Amino acid sequence: MDRERRLKDVVKPADAINRLQEEPVELHADRHQSVSDVTVLADEIKQLRSARPDTEAACLPRSDKLAAWRRIYDKVSANRSGNRFNFGLTNKLRRAMLASRARVIRLAHSMLDAASGGGNSSGSRSLSGADLSEVIKLVYRQFLKRDPDPNGAGFFLKALENGLPLSKFIHEIANSAEAQKAKLGDVASTALSDGQFILQIAEVLFQGGGANPNQLETFKRYLREDLSQRSSLINKLVSEHFGRLVMPECQSYNPDICWVMGTSEILTSERWNDRTSKLSASHSRRVRNRAIPLEERTFRHSGDFLVSAIASLYRGGQFIEQFLENITTQSLFDKSELIIIDADSPEGEQEIIEKYQKVYSNIIYKRINYKIGIYDAWNEALRLARGSYLTNTNLDDLRRLDSFEIQAAALNEFPFFDVVYQDFFYSFDSHLDFEQVADYGFKSNLPIVTPNNLLCFNSPHNAPMWRAQLHKELGLFDISFRSAGDYEFWLRCILHEKRFFKLNVPHISYFQNPAGISTSPDTKGIEEARRLMKKYARLLTSPYLTMSREEFAKELNVAPDWPWELSTYDFVQRKFRSVRGLTT
Repeated sequence: MDRERRLKDVVKPADAINRLQEEPVELHADRHQSVSDVTVLADEIKQLRSARPDTEAACLPRSDKLAAWRRIYDKVSANRSGNRFNFGLTNKLRRAMLASRARVIRLAHSMLDAASGGGNSSGSRSLSGADLSEVIKLVYRQFLKRDPDPNGAGFFLKALENGLPLSKFIHEIANSAEAQKAKLGDVASTALSDGQFILQIAEVLFQGGGANPNQLETFKRYLREDLSQRSSLINKLVSEHFGRLVMPECQSYNPDICWVMGTSEILTSERWNDRTSKLSASHSRRVRNRAIPLEERTFRHSGDFLVSAIASLYRGGQFIEQFLENITTQSLFDKSELIIIDADSPEGEQEIIEKYQKVYSNIIYKRINYKIGIYDAWNEALRLARGSYLTNTNLDDLRRLDSFEIQAAALNEFPFFDVVYQDFFYSFDSHLDFEQVADYGFKSNLPIVTPNNLLCFNSPHNAPMWRAQLHKELGLFDISFRSAGDYEFWLRCILHEKRFFKLNVPHISYFQNPAGISTSPDTKGIEEARRLMKKYARLLTSPYLTMSREEFAKELNVAPDWPWELSTYDFVQRKFRSVRGLTT
């Protein structure tokens, strides 16, 4: 029990929790908050203050990638006076935890005994050679900031196997001249600004795998450029992180509930049904245009392929006919093509598709005789596409009849934009047409896409349209993703300074499909979002957000005396309005 109690103390050190402020800042940013691009506003302020306000603001060079952070705790105690050796809280141990939780616990027990003088006086005889090699590696990395050299690793492995106490091994390494030199080098980490510090620890300790701009601002307000606060923050985050490893998170799922993107609104089936009862009378009185029977239709394509609509098909029998009706009645369909990639669906949709192909020669259907992922299918469609513009079309969603036309017109009119997107309506009923769904009025409120906002959530989530040229420049969709490959591509686009344009007209409806890729209970969405944050958070975060207050104030030629409660973005907005003369 004593061993378990000491291990628990390592996992959740009470003294670290007690050092937190009596009323700590909430450490988890509101996912609904919208943060616009601070870089653009700050550059505008600098431009307005310059002697030549008409001169375009110079593009600031992207800050060099920060070196990998070198330690989690400011001090690790490992001596014979009874202090606990805080094993288990380094970045390197985190990796070991992920590899084998049981093995880590065993290593932690032995090293705790060694550091506190309890248990086996040797502490090494109970460990295998592989475990001892892992201990040597961890101790080297912790105190010497490097991997062990072959000679050193071999020497200490043999000594530990022959009975050298772990406590003595740790003591020797921790008090070596090389360790003291490495410790002095750690002082340089205090030169990091709060923002740089948060970005470094985020990749290891944040649940999302990196810090988005909202989280960055939240933790900066907590730290307030007080170096002593960093240890308490790390202790708390380490405790939370270790707890998540020991107790795997359960991804709850309820198909009757969804978040309305860009708002604080939650749409439930109860709310939907209540609205249904209020609209049923008006819907029943509405006369719907009766479609001309398929066999009686005539269609002539213009020969100009402006838009290529791509679709992945798997178990879409319930939606396929409504989908084909919706797409073929698009006002711009005579200048478009529909490319359907069948990912080995077992529901026989091909028979219905072939009926439509007899009328509409611009429907391309290709079946793959084995199951593939959605982004494999999209990439296959992209290889067949002839259009200048591309859009994805989900079988269970709907478009207004002029949807293609609206999107293509925007790309035609604004050649400097690369992607267009829009708000969309939510639906819990797949039998409604677009106008009926719009009557319910449950609509997203997506922000303008900037690097900061795109890190917070995927605004071009539903049926955007983009230039085909982007794939020639940036490559196809990443097929290693199951549900976030489009999100990764948009992040890739904005990393390469591609521009997004939001249309004011919502002309798409999104069906909350419990069997859909992004809504199913076994989705990899959370895991994939972490991968994206880890890859793109550093690359896309504005350097202004990671500056110290003094550096940022110097950039804008102001005093660094604004309230801590005011975010960098809010301060820049206020200053921008002041410079523009909008406020006193």
